Amino acid sequence: MVSLPFIFLMTGRVPFSFFPSPPQDIILMDTSFHAGVTDQVVLDYLKQADRALSVVNDQLSQPSQAIVETPLQFAYQSAPKSLVQFNKGVRANHASMIIGLSLPDQRQVSNQTLIDRWYASIPRLPGVKNISITEPRAGPPTPDIKILIKGHDSQQLKRASEALQLQLASYAGVHGISDNMPHGPMELQIKLNHRAKALGLSKQQLERELSRQITHAEIKRGYADDEEVTIDLQLSDQDLARNDMLYQLPIHWNGYTDLLGNLVEINLVQGFSRFYSFNSQAGVLVTAETGPVGSTVREVIGDLQKQTIAKIMRDHQVEVSFETQARSQSKALEGIRSGAIIAVMLIYAVLAWVLRSYTWPLVVMAVIPVGLSGAIWGHYLLGMHLTILSIFGLFGLTGIVVNDSIILLHRFQHAYQSQSVGVAMIHACCERFRAVVLTSLTTIIGMAPLLLNKSLQAQFIIPLAVSISGGLLLATTMLIVFLPAIAAIIQRFCHSPDGISAV
Repeated sequence: MVSLPFIFLMTGRVPFSFFPSPPQDIILMDTSFHAGVTDQVVLDYLKQADRALSVVNDQLSQPSQAIVETPLQFAYQSAPKSLVQFNKGVRANHASMIIGLSLPDQRQVSNQTLIDRWYASIPRLPGVKNISITEPRAGPPTPDIKILIKGHDSQQLKRASEALQLQLASYAGVHGISDNMPHGPMELQIKLNHRAKALGLSKQQLERELSRQITHAEIKRGYADDEEVTIDLQLSDQDLARNDMLYQLPIHWNGYTDLLGNLVEINLVQGFSRFYSFNSQAGVLVTAETGPVGSTVREVIGDLQKQTIAKIMRDHQVEVSFETQARSQSKALEGIRSGAIIAVMLIYAVLAWVLRSYTWPLVVMAVIPVGLSGAIWGHYLLGMHLTILSIFGLFGLTGIVVNDSIILLHRFQHAYQSQSVGVAMIHACCERFRAVVLTSLTTIIGMAPLLLNKSLQAQFIIPLAVSISGGLLLATTMLIVFLPAIAAIIQRFCHSPDGISAV
């Protein structure tokens, strides 16, 4: 009974979610468009998205309570800080809507249900590249899932990102999937052919020569009125837009001169508006959020590692690493683990000093795992995730159960000075039963308002109360049986007239 909850925790039967975010009363819709889309297309798209939202709102709302209360429409170019009003200065590459909702406690429909229905109803107009509908999250600002893909070819990076996003979209509760490598205008990709390589033309030489030819080429330098005068030749924008003109550019290197068309292969490819470098290597970062219902970060990452990541790396020749919130979480958990070890050592040192023994402190502290087991049982029976606040509750629980143990053990040692082990233990349990039970009972009753709170906004704090209440319930019950048995066994091997072992 004590060890089973730890097995549940290790096998994922009791999921761990570092900091769950309570439901919010607003949702955000962000849409990106392909380069060249006009402002009118963006405006038409926003109007159709607004109409789709109205239809979904009418379908899901109760007669007396609408879900969508304040539809605030915005459009912007690249960053949330540059939001401008819907009908003013709309830019063509991004559009967003901020939707004010009724309080989550006042409706039966969850935010995720509204998001899914609205997403399915938004028309996919030509030029729309990506639609993302999310709700703001509380707690740490980093996304739940961050996966870094690194490689040398931008096209392969983007294809790997799209394959990964498609797989992430198949998991229940995973939303807000995007990457930081949006498409941009079409580009000309130039690659050296065998002739150029045979003539000793390097990629760097070609880049320098093309830059000089496209920006300007100096054709004459002289002096006039004691001032140096240079004459530069530069192609017009119309000429640069013509592929045949690019083929005719003369390239000079190492005493050779040849036309660009004879030295390279030119292909028209999809470009990107932003590139990112991670440790001097090109990369793309795929991010996603997980909801309160559905797959957890641990489940998603575990499934990706088993089935998807190896295939993506093999098919697209890229490297994949998990930059999930778990990395920052692991640092926080390492600090908590170190603090817990120090706390346990200090508790032992204080008890050893007070009890003048090296053995009895272990008896007192033996009830700690029982309390931890009860806390995990509480999460399992209530169907709740273990969170960072649950861990905070475990620290408070440890202090309470140790205090109960000290109360019982101190009375036993006092009674043992004049009575046998069995009689002294019965006497201690009878005398301190009320104190131990009332200490735990009043604490659990004090936590009851939080445990019974049905507000969705309070859901993230309830695991703390579950840890303390569940741990105390099991620890107090087992304390009356567990601690006397351990004390009797130790006392049998460590006879001391004052009831204190010097072992």
